Amino acid sequence: FELELNKETEVEETHGFGDSWVEVETTDINRGGVTQRGWYDDATDKTSDALVANPGVSRVLLAGIEGNVQGGAAVGFQGAMQRNIARNPIRGELTKISAEYLSDGEVDDVDHEIVQTLSAEAGDGATSDGSWDNGGASANGGAAYLEVTALALGGYTNVEVKLQESSDDGTDPWADVAGGTFTVVTTAPNAERLVLAPLLAIEQYVRVLLTWNGAGSSESITLIVTLVRDP
Repeated sequence: FELELNKETEVEETHGFGDSWVEVETTDINRGGVTQRGWYDDATDKTSDALVANPGVSRVLLAGIEGNVQGGAAVGFQGAMQRNIARNPIRGELTKISAEYLSDGEVDDVDHEIVQTLSAEAGDGATSDGSWDNGGASANGGAAYLEVTALALGGYTNVEVKLQESSDDGTDPWADVAGGTFTVVTTAPNAERLVLAPLLAIEQYVRVLLTWNGAGSSESITLIVTLVRDP
């Protein structure tokens, strides 16, 4: 499995007649892209299901580029439009599959960190990774990402996922991050990007809180949550 993530800015040539070297100026228009390569698998919700019917479809995309670790750097796409799919069968080898995506909106790759690593969670309350210490508060808003890869409601109606904050890791009560509550989750796979208000102050410590609505048992959600703090 392989991912290649890129970001570039649009430029125009500005050199004049008779100049010996090309000169360029940025247009301040940026774009990103992703190339995804892996094994072909036609089982339910595997690579074939995920890619075959989706050229032209824009989806939230999230990638952890330092592994599945709390605080690890992440790259998120507000939207990533799949432009193609390619299958590569070779005699005597496993069949490969690949796809390319173009950014459809912002790419979040600065001060973007994993708060809750990809794992299965159950029950109300803070998720298993607990709180993440950013090393300091921030004051410029940002964005939050949720990716859900599996869900078993176990009779519950849905599950709410939200970000909470604290200046002292919960010595004082935890408070909800303004605008940091995702749409309740009823199905998987599922993904959402939240935009946090410009100039929103976010405390030094953050965590993820789950609330299962309704009644049930043996519930489980496999999710990852990340936070972007705009510099």
